[in-house]
Amino acid sequence: MRTYQELALNERIEIQQRLEAGDSLRAIARSLGRAPSTISRERGRHAAIGPYRAQTAQRRARASRCKARVPRKLNDPARFAAVQRLLRLGWSPQ
Repeated sequence: MRTYQELALNERIEIQQRLEAGDSLRAIARSLGRAPSTISRERGRHAAIGPYRAQTAQRRARASRCKARVPRKLNDPARFAAVQRLLRLGWSPQ
């Protein structure tokens, strides 16, 4: 099973160049070793208004990644460490 890896800026630049050249999404995906759905979602997310731009896509992806983070419920580092230690010892979260 392959884990998800974000698109890097150099991949986004290649997507932009190949889209401008008129290449198909499947051809772009093949050259990057990615699924065609990944390229389709990337273009859909970041080309909603106007043509796809790699730098803009990178900036927007970084911003949305920061927003997606859920804050910890255990903000106290000592409590967090204690809970981790107890879980490792086999204690139930309940």
